[in-house]
Amino acid sequence: MSREVITDCNGGQDLDKRLVDVLSIAEPEDHHRSEPMITAATDNDHRVDNDEDREEGVEAGEGDNIGDTVFSKHWLFQCLINTVNIINGEKSADTNGGADGSAVGDDNERLSSSSAVVTAFGPQEPIELDDRTDEELSILWDMSTNEDVMAFLNDYKAIDLFETILMRTNSPRFAEISAGILANIAVNRDICVNLANRPLFRQLILESLSSSDTPFVIQVVRIVSASLSNGETQDRWLAAIKERGDQFLTTIHHTLENCLNCDLLRSEILLLNKMLYLDDTMAAVWLAFDRRYECVKTLLSATDQLLADDPENVEFVDYLWLIIHTLSLAGEDFTETQLVANRPELLRLFHRYVCDSFGDSVDYVIASGHRAGALSAAISLLFNWVMDWGTGAPQPSALIY
Repeated sequence: MSREVITDCNGGQDLDKRLVDVLSIAEPEDHHRSEPMITAATDNDHRVDNDEDREEGVEAGEGDNIGDTVFSKHWLFQCLINTVNIINGEKSADTNGGADGSAVGDDNERLSSSSAVVTAFGPQEPIELDDRTDEELSILWDMSTNEDVMAFLNDYKAIDLFETILMRTNSPRFAEISAGILANIAVNRDICVNLANRPLFRQLILESLSSSDTPFVIQVVRIVSASLSNGETQDRWLAAIKERGDQFLTTIHHTLENCLNCDLLRSEILLLNKMLYLDDTMAAVWLAFDRRYECVKTLLSATDQLLADDPENVEFVDYLWLIIHTLSLAGEDFTETQLVANRPELLRLFHRYVCDSFGDSVDYVIASGHRAGALSAAISLLFNWVMDWGTGAPQPSALIY
């Protein structure tokens, strides 16, 4: 699946300048160079070291802690430098040299060939991160859930760095980790606003939904979901989605119809529900795109895959009913073109939904307003197609029971 070329509106040299800025900031004069080291990878005090001979770990020095955490500023600076060197093709484990940014060259040609995060990750063969680099970046990914670390990364322009990685890298794993870090820190208000104020970034993320690398796309969907959850940024993201409506919906349809990864299916169903909840005019955009009347069929295909994988995924059928109900309010001929055409499948799903979700008790309905709303939406849809019941169609009771 191809996509349009994405280039920085100010040219590739601005991206290089961002990397130089990161390098210059990450070189505090009172810190000497040493091997990367960290005292904890997650908030549960799980100790992680980079070399076998440091199994007991080393506590961060006085003044080296990030906020109130046990995470080391020095280690994080070193990790950012290592990351910049990876982008620029410096794969040596020793990063003592080149830290002044001299290795950051003109990468206009690489940028002009579009981001490497789509399909085959660029024209070259995808590259793999070495084990040590993967471990370091995975630790940073875990760390990025901490609020103090989020603020620290924001202060030291790490957002520019990870955005540049998504535009340049030819490594699926590198792209996945970078997107995952951005998704983690996007829950921070200031960072979320920062990201939303970048038209190029919004375009890059929406284009990246068409990547064939599923782990990467899962993280991209998390970025969009986090951005839609912020009241200050959701309008800009919704506008960007509408602007690229056909391409966005083509990608969503393809994923829902063909994807076997239930994590991605769940993420995209939640994203669609959130999008329609925030702006029900998106339903009209979807129906205008869906000229072959396949949106309900597509949603049912994803639901079948989820239920086949794990019966407990019936909870995601809640969102199916809510999505279909919102769509039904936007289309005058929705009942005829969508509900009647998929009537047997919808009725069977409704039967399973009621039996698996509620059984013989209404206790859960009372306890869960969300599920009660989903049931109400399902019953409303059922009422609509019963009222429009066509001649010669099988009776609902025969299909349900």
